[in-house]
Amino acid sequence: MNADLSSETIDLTDPDLFSSGTPHELFARLRRESPVFWTDAPADWPASVGRGQWNITRAADIRKVSRRWETYSSARGGVMMDNRDAGGLDIIRETLLGKDGDEHACQRGILDDAFSPARVAKLEDRVRSIVNHHVETFIAGGPGDVVEGFTKKVPLNVICSLLGIPEEDREQVFAWAQSVLADGDPEMIRLYGRPEEGRRKAYEYVETLLTERERCPADDLATFFTTATVGGEPVRHEHRVGLFRQLFEAGADTTMNTMTTAIQAFTDYPEQWQILLDDRSLIPNAVEEMLRWAGVVTYFRRTATCDVELGGQTIHEGDSVIMWYASANRDDEAFDHADTFDVTRESCAHFAFGGGGRHFCVGASLARLELRIMLETLLERLPDLRVAGPMRRTRSNVVLGVTELPVTFSARLTAQ
Repeated sequence: MNADLSSETIDLTDPDLFSSGTPHELFARLRRESPVFWTDAPADWPASVGRGQWNITRAADIRKVSRRWETYSSARGGVMMDNRDAGGLDIIRETLLGKDGDEHACQRGILDDAFSPARVAKLEDRVRSIVNHHVETFIAGGPGDVVEGFTKKVPLNVICSLLGIPEEDREQVFAWAQSVLADGDPEMIRLYGRPEEGRRKAYEYVETLLTERERCPADDLATFFTTATVGGEPVRHEHRVGLFRQLFEAGADTTMNTMTTAIQAFTDYPEQWQILLDDRSLIPNAVEEMLRWAGVVTYFRRTATCDVELGGQTIHEGDSVIMWYASANRDDEAFDHADTFDVTRESCAHFAFGGGGRHFCVGASLARLELRIMLETLLERLPDLRVAGPMRRTRSNVVLGVTELPVTFSARLTAQ
């Protein structure tokens, strides 16, 4: 380890380190000088959380950890540095993220079927209709906050439509989901309430909705969950609730933040926007580059199930291992000119959906579909879209959320 780096106090658990986005210069140093780097847990964390963590920053090492679930467990210690932030280890284990082995494989099979690329492709007309509706509404209101006016509305209504959440409930359910990310962020708590309250109300809402679908089935994923089976047996109720909540929270939040961060990137790099205006065939490439560049899910945790060597370090059984996806997405050994936003990039095996393996994001196909249609629509209807004020971020080192981004534009009056 570099002597200067080892003598520094580096606290990657501190949300304020991420107040302006991912600390890319710090991660670049870690990749060069100490790619598997130990940090002690904060003094006020209980012993149950762990004594500290190994921070994994290189793309190649993160892929190894991601693909070896027998060695690096999601269930043993959860997926957060401090699992209290997600309501505790028991709640995490109710979700797909917090499972290993056969139980994970069985429940993953349910969602793989629900979100297969073929099924998602059939959603294009529905997603395009939602995007068109919200871009028209945004245009009618004039330039303003693109988060509240557009990038929040589209993924929220897409995932709610699929899950079967009625329109009149969607803003409230979104608020509960946002409150779960509010811990340590006074502004988020003011807007959405305390995490424990939002978590409780969301759980009660989902229980009620699933019970209603058992009585009155509909053509939605809520009904799908009530009828799904694993090994011929119905999925346990608490696992249905966990799957439902995970899909909602991920589906409504990460796509919103990716699109919003991309709009900022296109303003910072206007030549990239012009490239897409001139050649729409590059939109699929652009979507992958947006996902890499935004990197809104910064990390997930694993726990070592045995002593193992990684990056020249000995990781002991029970140690917390943090896969810093945000660092991997800018790793020069994985991407040419990694610090350049380039929509013509042809190979982009990014880490927006994880590092591969069993926990690769089940909603990846849906996210790509939404981002593609949103980008196509903005290029067509708002070709001079530009950021007009500072971005306001959530206080978090888990999800790089954006609460406000003012924009300006001169809209085309009708869709072409």
